[in-house]
Amino acid sequence: MLFDSVAQHDAFLEGWGLFETDEDDGLHIDIARLDSPRDAHASLPLEPMFDSDAAAVAHVKLRAAEGSALHQAALRLHGTVTPWIQWCRVVTQGE
Repeated sequence: MLFDSVAQHDAFLEGWGLFETDEDDGLHIDIARLDSPRDAHASLPLEPMFDSDAAAVAHVKLRAAEGSALHQAALRLHGTVTPWIQWCRVVTQGE
């Protein structure tokens, strides 16, 4: 399973998602809780559904261990870094 926009939507419904951050060494991808779930979907609560990002990661790990393809796909991406030089090649040359 690929972690696409449908997967991100499903993750948002659980109160977490995959997010990118720009760092000096490249683009980091991490699992994090939704700080404002209602902004992601009108049916979600106003307050975060997890106490912390670490709690969201623990939830994803548990569900992945239970066999969920969504959560396994998220864990494969969690903590990855795409070096800027590689990212620039992908964006400019489509590699």
